[in-house]
Amino acid sequence: MFLKNGLIAAVMSAVAFTAAPVLADDYPSDTITIIVPSRPGGSIDRVARSVQKYLGDALGTAVNVENVPGAGSKIGVSKFTEAAPDGHTLLVHFSPGIVQVKLDDPDLAGLGEMAVINAPWSDPGILVGQPGRWETLADFVAEAREKPGTITFGSSSPQALGSMLAFNLFDQLGLDIKVVPYDGGGETRSAFLGGLVDLTAAGAGGALRIKDQSTPLALFWNEPVAGWDDAPLIADALEGLDAKPVAGAAVRFLATHKAFAENNPDGFAKLAAALEQVSQNPDYIANAKETKVGADWLGPEAAAELVNAQALEFEPILRK
Repeated sequence: MFLKNGLIAAVMSAVAFTAAPVLADDYPSDTITIIVPSRPGGSIDRVARSVQKYLGDALGTAVNVENVPGAGSKIGVSKFTEAAPDGHTLLVHFSPGIVQVKLDDPDLAGLGEMAVINAPWSDPGILVGQPGRWETLADFVAEAREKPGTITFGSSSPQALGSMLAFNLFDQLGLDIKVVPYDGGGETRSAFLGGLVDLTAAGAGGALRIKDQSTPLALFWNEPVAGWDDAPLIADALEGLDAKPVAGAAVRFLATHKAFAENNPDGFAKLAAALEQVSQNPDYIANAKETKVGADWLGPEAAAELVNAQALEFEPILRK
């Protein structure tokens, strides 16, 4: 889903890399490694694995996916940062999560050091509660204020979009909510379905797995999305409450080093063309649909604009 709202151009600070020029005809000259800074099975892992086989066919080389979890994705981003900027190492991440990584460790590669190739999957956040517990967001807020510290929120990661949006909302409303951390979206959904937490937040696409066992309290977007047609939009849900609505989506993207794009523009164009070819492959599209992964082709320019727009939307929130 291509999110068209709020797109603005952004210029991010850059750190210069040095690399010997490589002719496009010589690229790729080795295996392509896609670094996934999380455990297998999560959304960005599925994005990487959805393109793995097809990208290898398009480029005529092997493509490996390497999961490097830990430290809120900083270990994986660190490995990407240290890799040679020759186009043989890609990173899958999401905006705005990558902003938090850079804020936590300025020595790691951020968007200013990356060349975004595509953003195949964008997913607005949604806040859901246990079925029948609350009918509206206002009902939840009233109980949270009456019984501070008693309502539990399942969080898959502080960097997860749903958690960021929820924490910002709780902070604006002055709510004392007990956060229960889990290791990834799968564990969080299981905890919610098991009644171990009162509410959770996630990307709307991923949350479809618990739709029938939950009540949507707020969709953090300004228009309905597939599968959640009746979910209250955040601006409507906050009517009468003292908080600024934030429309946010997890924009999953693939990137390589900015130095590669600058030093070998033909090689970067070859890589982008290969990913575009993948996006038009009927087998890839069918596989992405089966595994519930977005498969849009935006291209480097539009993808970078979208990724940077969400980064700018969230940076003030994440700096708090």
